[in-house]
Amino acid sequence: MNNSSGGFMGMWWFPLKMDEISQVTKKFQLWQNQLELNNDLYLQIEQFYKKEKEIYNKKNIIAVKYSLGDKDDEKYDEKVKISSEIRNKIYEELKEKLKEKGIEFYKKRFAAGQYMTVGYLEFENIDDCKDKIKILQYALNLLLKGCVKIFV
Repeated sequence: MNNSSGGFMGMWWFPLKMDEISQVTKKFQLWQNQLELNNDLYLQIEQFYKKEKEIYNKKNIIAVKYSLGDKDDEKYDEKVKISSEIRNKIYEELKEKLKEKGIEFYKKRFAAGQYMTVGYLEFENIDDCKDKIKILQYALNLLLKGCVKIFV
């Protein structure tokens, strides 16, 4: 089935190691006797394409994504609920850390699911994209370390 929005061209990568992602996830879990989550936290570049005019019609973004592992897991629905709450907390902390540096961290409409957007930065060109990638990678490391540093 085709994507009704036309889809997007994307690229994604994992700036944190799996054990670091696990540490970030556990930092935001507030429940006792938690399920073992096998989630990913990664960056994704998105460019949207509009067929009719053959131009990109939306802002270019670098998104922080949070996703669940196995959709066939018997506790999947419970994991989606927990992961959605964790995604919200990650968004709030990233937004706060970036705002301190004068950087606006946007969010899409939050929806719970297997693949969730935490938030994003817009970029204009390749140099701006590289700068924003560095900022987001650094911000993710701040989450991991739980400390505040000045952006390079």
